[in-house]
Amino acid sequence: MKTGIVAAACGHGIPCSDEQRAVVEAFRLNEPLIIVISKAGTGKTTTAGILACNAIATGNRVLVLSFSKNGLVEIVAALSQYHGIVLNRHSESHYGDNSLRVRSFDSLLWNTMQMLGVKGSTYARAGLDWQVRTLMEIGGSELRCAGINLGLWTSLSYQYSLREICDLIARAQFLSPDTEDLVLPYWPRLEDCGRKCRLILPDAQVRMVIDNASKIAELIASNYELVIVDELQDCSQRDLSPLGELAGACHTTQIVGLGDPGQLVMGFRGGIGDVAGAFEKQGLSVKRLALTINRRSSPELVQAQNTLQLASKWEGPLACPDAERASGPIPLIALVGDERSLIDAHISFLSICGLAPPDPLARRQLDSQLVTALDERGQYLVERCGEETPLGEILVPTKKLATDLVAALKERQVDVTWVRSGANPYDSTQATLLHAWFNTSGLPTPQVHLLIAHHVSKWLNCLDLNDRVEVRACSEVLFDGLTNMTTCAVNRKAVVDQLFDLIESANSHEAVGPCGRDYFGAVKNLLNAYVSVPSSSSVEAALNSLEAALFVSQRPANRGRSGTVLASSVLMESLRSAEIDSSEVSDWLVSEVSNWRVRRECDPISGIVVKTPEMAKGDTVDAAIVHHGEAIPRSQHPSRFTMPLAEDLGSPSLAYVAASRPRHVYVALCLGHFPRYHETRLSGWQYIDAVENRE
Repeated sequence: MKTGIVAAACGHGIPCSDEQRAVVEAFRLNEPLIIVISKAGTGKTTTAGILACNAIATGNRVLVLSFSKNGLVEIVAALSQYHGIVLNRHSESHYGDNSLRVRSFDSLLWNTMQMLGVKGSTYARAGLDWQVRTLMEIGGSELRCAGINLGLWTSLSYQYSLREICDLIARAQFLSPDTEDLVLPYWPRLEDCGRKCRLILPDAQVRMVIDNASKIAELIASNYELVIVDELQDCSQRDLSPLGELAGACHTTQIVGLGDPGQLVMGFRGGIGDVAGAFEKQGLSVKRLALTINRRSSPELVQAQNTLQLASKWEGPLACPDAERASGPIPLIALVGDERSLIDAHISFLSICGLAPPDPLARRQLDSQLVTALDERGQYLVERCGEETPLGEILVPTKKLATDLVAALKERQVDVTWVRSGANPYDSTQATLLHAWFNTSGLPTPQVHLLIAHHVSKWLNCLDLNDRVEVRACSEVLFDGLTNMTTCAVNRKAVVDQLFDLIESANSHEAVGPCGRDYFGAVKNLLNAYVSVPSSSSVEAALNSLEAALFVSQRPANRGRSGTVLASSVLMESLRSAEIDSSEVSDWLVSEVSNWRVRRECDPISGIVVKTPEMAKGDTVDAAIVHHGEAIPRSQHPSRFTMPLAEDLGSPSLAYVAASRPRHVYVALCLGHFPRYHETRLSGWQYIDAVENRE
């Protein structure tokens, strides 16, 4: 009878393993909370589809939750392809019909909050750039000077430091005591500004969900008999709160979570990892099951994935069965150089695979044994996959490394695409600049500080080391002048006039050389343009002035470098075509922030594809280079909203996630000081120990 139900639910005769049948059987026995440890390539999505089909066949309403749009698309595609279930697309984050819904966590939570009528739930989320811009306006020179005195930032790093602080708060993570004492008193005023603009701060959203967790659970329970959670390990305390309430004794809705603590990607956003352990610490009874048979990768990769997971310090009972443990501490590849060597290794490997032009210089700068190992693995990929591998997909641990790799490949005329989450162009650094440029009624001092900070950062990019020291010193003079600005500087002209006087005085100082005078001249051009943007000027004229003053490297041609104008962005072009007056630009930007929606690219990607782990969830690739080590950022701040004793439940493992995606081959590169990891020997592959003599 059980087999018949599963086979009928599959629709297309999909063979079900004993492990998958056990999951369905636990559902049929009304287990209230089922956690399925699903290792890489073990058919997690297929299992979710089989489970959903069985639930629907017995008259239950089903909700499937995922964290990413990639995950939603994968689940919807599997339901259609393997189970004959075609769902309507309501939005990028919501698919479904009357009996089955597939949604992202965010989509479900905010829609539920709106249905409950929670105050502020209809507001758009305040982005980091808006928060930083508003904090600078609220705090003014008082906040900046206090932070400098405490050593929290310098004049140049002021805006960047505020952005970092806002980002930590957005992820509900603790600040240092000095930072918290300085910044958080401004937070109520920031929230007030947000309410006026119909924006809500990210940490307020987290508190809103936790405070209303029981009501959210009741609403979910009234609409669904089964909730399936994909990538369960990435649940944060925000997500766990309503799920914990739903799993309580007062609700009959069943929960089935599928995931693997060893594949935690969202640890930096508060992902808990071992959610089963978290539920048990809440006193909930958990039925633990597992999917352990990898159907995606070769046996060699399965072995490597297990050992990588162990090296990432997650040693749960299902991390690595004894029968699959590697024999002997034999490192695969350990690269202990710097990020430049990491980039060179990528380029060398891609050239071996025929995906990038040969680069003898990059090869010469690498250890000879490492080059040999890269050659052998690249050749293995070519022989194994042949022409069936049209692209190389590279997974890198950080956005910084992604930026550097993309730049290096473009220099070599390689077709490369960096896959990033859709950033809202109306809530970006450039939008912040536009807001300051056009907002003639705003406080001029923080606006000028913002413009000069961006201007000097671009100016420094084209200078030699000695010239940079001089220009930084000159910029500090300007920032100090802004700090000490008299109270009469309440409009743009008053601020600019005082800075002009300061520049004239500084230019006559013997310590200011030709480079400093060039810089001061460029700043005067910038300030002249800034003060010449009245509300009566046209948007076209104001944008032209901004581009000329800020986005041009104005170093004189006789110093050997000519200026380069950056192409107008999509944001600027949309502003040009908006047909509004200059006085309306600030309100237009605020409106566009809340109305903007991510647009999915339909065109296929060709060439080299660069992704970070959170953007690779749900993907399977032919080849990848895996990074593992202490240089990879990990969650360093405990969550401000974490449950008691939950700090030890998370265990970020970016390397394991990356390794779980390739079907055929991977190259593991280590950066920094960290434990060794190993795998069984593969025929024809050379093994080296690059960390043998390190302390």
